[in-house]
Amino acid sequence: AVSILCQDERVFHAMIQSGTPCPYNGKIGQEALKEWKKYGKLRPDYERYTADLKYIEKKNKQLQKEYEKKIAENGEILTEQQKEIKEEVLNEGTGCSSCSGPKAFKAKNKSNEN
Repeated sequence: AVSILCQDERVFHAMIQSGTPCPYNGKIGQEALKEWKKYGKLRPDYERYTADLKYIEKKNKQLQKEYEKKIAENGEILTEQQKEIKEEVLNEGTGCSSCSGPKAFKAKNKSNEN
């Protein structure tokens, strides 16, 4: 009875969406789903299925581009922040804006130990 209902593309699609795919040659559940994916052209909702796949692929490409753009922007910000932190560490406690470098930093720390 379920197999007959599943011949209607609306029922077939609804069954897939609910996580209970229609049977495929006596196979049910995940085994049936694997077969439906393997032989997609046999699906009653094939046209809708392929249209959905095309939309998903297009949307995923768009999201990937947006993600890569954000990563690049964040990378630039991070690089700038790393430069600022490095300068702060090298110039910390020297009391001299033109003095920098690890020697000035080490000299200050040595004088504080005594």
